[in-house]
Amino acid sequence: MAVSADFPVPILVNGYACRNGTDVGRAQKNIDPARPLDGPFGAYKATLDVSNRTKDVVFDRDRIDAITRDAQQKDLAAQPSPYSTVASPGSLVSLSA
Repeated sequence: MAVSADFPVPILVNGYACRNGTDVGRAQKNIDPARPLDGPFGAYKATLDVSNRTKDVVFDRDRIDAITRDAQQKDLAAQPSPYSTVASPGSLVSLSA
């Protein structure tokens, strides 16, 4: 049975701060425990860089506000008012009792 626990004080392995046994295993393979997807010595860092993917996204705040207002108006128009019809006498309460 494996018991996992963090070290009370981070230890250094190959220059990487390690908090538990998993981090130590990665550091021994020269994989940064803080960024394990970068691979050994950061070899895959360039292929996993996603910071440039969001630069082309531009939001037009006025258009978003107009779409939101239009959707809210449609929702309000589609909902019937609970007071739109008047109940006839005796329709809600039995008068014969």
